Amino acid sequence: MCSLVNTRRSGSSSTFLCLCLTVLGVLIGCTDASEVGSAPTPTTTAESVRSTTPNTDLESTRTSASPDISTTPTLVWQACGPSFECADLSVPLDHDEPTGSTLSLALVRVPAQSTEPRGSIVVNPGGPGGSGIAFVERGFRFDDETMDNYHLVGFDPRGIGASSPLTCAIDRTAGPLVDFAPDSDEEAVQLDRDAQRLARQCQEADGERLAHQSTTDSARDLELVRQSLGDEMLNFVGFSYGTHLGLTYAQLFPDRVGHLVLDGVVDPAQGLSGLLRQQAIGFDRSFDRLVAACAPSPTAPATCPDGGVEAAYDDLLQRLEVEVDAGLGPTEFVLATLAALYDEDSFGGYLDALLQGLRGDTGALEAISDRFASAADVAAYLSVLCVDSVFPRGGEAWDALADDLADRSSRFGPTIANEVRACAHWTVDPASAAELGVLVEDPLTQAPILVIGATGDPATPLANAQAVSASLANGRLVIVEAAEHTSYRPGGCVGRLVQEYLNRDILPETVVRCSQN
Repeated sequence: MCSLVNTRRSGSSSTFLCLCLTVLGVLIGCTDASEVGSAPTPTTTAESVRSTTPNTDLESTRTSASPDISTTPTLVWQACGPSFECADLSVPLDHDEPTGSTLSLALVRVPAQSTEPRGSIVVNPGGPGGSGIAFVERGFRFDDETMDNYHLVGFDPRGIGASSPLTCAIDRTAGPLVDFAPDSDEEAVQLDRDAQRLARQCQEADGERLAHQSTTDSARDLELVRQSLGDEMLNFVGFSYGTHLGLTYAQLFPDRVGHLVLDGVVDPAQGLSGLLRQQAIGFDRSFDRLVAACAPSPTAPATCPDGGVEAAYDDLLQRLEVEVDAGLGPTEFVLATLAALYDEDSFGGYLDALLQGLRGDTGALEAISDRFASAADVAAYLSVLCVDSVFPRGGEAWDALADDLADRSSRFGPTIANEVRACAHWTVDPASAAELGVLVEDPLTQAPILVIGATGDPATPLANAQAVSASLANGRLVIVEAAEHTSYRPGGCVGRLVQEYLNRDILPETVVRCSQN
């Protein structure tokens, strides 16, 4: 997991260390958990990225008439760092009332190196609540050829960072949180009261804005971004929740889809409850991989605890249930564990922190939990989640969902459910949000779309990518043989496929399998 910084004019060029910007429950919709990784698909062999053909469908998609953008504000780009330019764009609070109240969207771009660029590529790192500005400023880049040919554009979606942020402030790093997995009536009452308080706090702070925080609202903002960039078609690369934003755009503006890359795919045909069920199973399986990594073998990490990971985890959790250690309570400990389960590369650091915790020093675990909790703006992601899909309303209905998830994962299910329990008491009815639902019966768009899913992704399992790709008229699926959440990086199998698509309109003819080293 990685932390985001919502500073917009920093000009930082430090390496952005990871792409997985999701917090538990910050994705919308997934396939049924029982189907994870089970959908049969024809494939080519690993690394066979040359089994591609020029994409004639893409060119035909681009023949539609250019829109009239004479009333669209022109972006005024100003230098805001060594290699960055920044601009602001005014958008309606309510797109159905374009002359009413407005919000300001903040954008950043890295200009193309070519004197005749092909246009812009807009990126979204995930969330909802992740900052596209921080994503770009802290180092995300495509390969050199793509950076030559396109302007790289990041933006903070409405309510986030520098884009008219919500005033509702929720800090989950200030101290021990209420126990998200209550084991007494008293803790259960406290948990639900806290969820009610958060919902009431955001209503009092942001009122009518909460009805205009949906992914549909952000997708309509994205269309204004496209127009203001002067691009005839939208080129968009979305990671994790960003895939949901991209798919929503494709439904609303099917004739404006140019290149669309979806990595770590959300299946919007499912709702929030379906996602949470799926994640309970996905993270449980990832924990099993962590346990297996510490099985006695020559390759087992030196930081493996005596007696195994399961016993060490249960021992420390029980200690924290009895007495909170500084800023680390049972909820923070579970969140730190979940953060490590996104990617096997994080196992070693987590095991070291776990050993320190068993010795009485929980500082490293607390730091992991804090980074996890601050990776996306909590109020912003709740404000999107809680209006984007139908979910159980009221404490008793949410208890039933938490019990269901506990049956799927006794370790993680209750925390995964109750981390977003405020939605049970949200004051905005999902039915009042504009145009909910994506991936209806008909294909969204004829434009070919590159869909990427990893076999061991616990947050957005491979079944999502398979289902979404199959639902698209021209979805092209890339299966990555790796235990990770999101897979793009310049170079390598996935990177080369993305590079060919963006620069030469070439996509695989069939499903491609990539290994990830």
